Amino acid sequence: MSLQYTIPLYKLRRRALLDQARNKVAAAWAPRGQWSEISNRTPENIKDLIVRNHIFRRRLDDQAIAMICDVHSPVRLEGNKVAHEAAQNLLRDAILFGEPGPDTEVLKNIFTCVFDSEWRS
Repeated sequence: MSLQYTIPLYKLRRRALLDQARNKVAAAWAPRGQWSEISNRTPENIKDLIVRNHIFRRRLDDQAIAMICDVHSPVRLEGNKVAHEAAQNLLRDAILFGEPGPDTEVLKNIFTCVFDSEWRS
């Protein structure tokens, strides 16, 4: 796999890891299990919650908790940028080489409309 594919994937997957950590914390603490319900808490408050409720079996250090809580974390922002600013050829390849399913034709239609082009396999 070429670098044009692997670097964006790493950035997306790193951001996904932050989301999975947030989801685990929210599931244990928030009434509806959503991060937005607790996102106004300080990292110190969230750290206390994590430790008191044994949300993770292993210890998260202070930097990890700060990264999970920080909406401006470079990891989060880079993942967002990759997701929202992907090049046309990468978006096409994601449809072409992704797992085929009922959404494939719909995605092709969206692609051809967004880029005003014919679909080429």
